[in-house]
Amino acid sequence: MFEHDTGVVTGRPTGVDHTTPSTARGAPGSVLAVLKAFFHNAITGLLMEAEFTPDASDGQDSDFVRVFNGFSQFCFAIVQFTDPCLHADRNRAFWAAALSSCVAFLNDVNDVLSCYKEAVHGADFLASRPYRQAVSEGIPYLTAYRRSVESGLTAYRRILGLADTEQRPHPERYMTGFAYWHLHCPRYRWQDVYPGLAALRP
Repeated sequence: MFEHDTGVVTGRPTGVDHTTPSTARGAPGSVLAVLKAFFHNAITGLLMEAEFTPDASDGQDSDFVRVFNGFSQFCFAIVQFTDPCLHADRNRAFWAAALSSCVAFLNDVNDVLSCYKEAVHGADFLASRPYRQAVSEGIPYLTAYRRSVESGLTAYRRILGLADTEQRPHPERYMTGFAYWHLHCPRYRWQDVYPGLAALRP
C-alpha cells in the first residue's frame, strides 16, 4: 500500500506493493501507477505462457509473450530509485527511449543464462524462447541461442549509450549484477558446470 504525495492511501496491499522498494514510496502517483501496470502485465504474460505447447504449435508469438512474462519492465524501471538522476518523473525521455532495450537485456540475458537450468528441468526448456524460436523457424537451437546473446549485448550497449555521464554507472552496475547473480545463484546450477563459481548464499 502506498502513501502518495497527496497523503491518500489507496486500496489494500497487493503483490506489487510488497515487491516495490521502500524507496519508491515517496514517488509521484503517476510513477507508481506505471509500476503497477508493469507488474500486472507480467501476470498476464504468465497466463499466456501457460498455454504454450511442447512442440511450439500453439501459434503464440514467443517474443510478444516474453516481453510480458519476465517482469522485465517492472524490474528495470525500479532502477530509477537508485539515484535522483534516473527518476522517471524528471527523466521521461531517457526511459521512453531506453525501456525497450532494458526489457530486451533482461529477457535475453535471462534466456541465455537460464539455459542449463532449463535443460536439466526439461519442461522449462520447452517453454524457453530460444527453443521455441528454433522449432517455429526451423533453425538450429544454437542459432537461436546466439541470437539472444547478440540481442542482449546490443541492448546493453544501447542503454549505456542513451544514459548520460551521471546516469550511466547505475544501469551499468545493475546489468553487471544481473548477469553475476545468474552465474552465482544456485537456482541456475552453473556450479554444476563450473565448480569454481562461488554460490550466493542467503
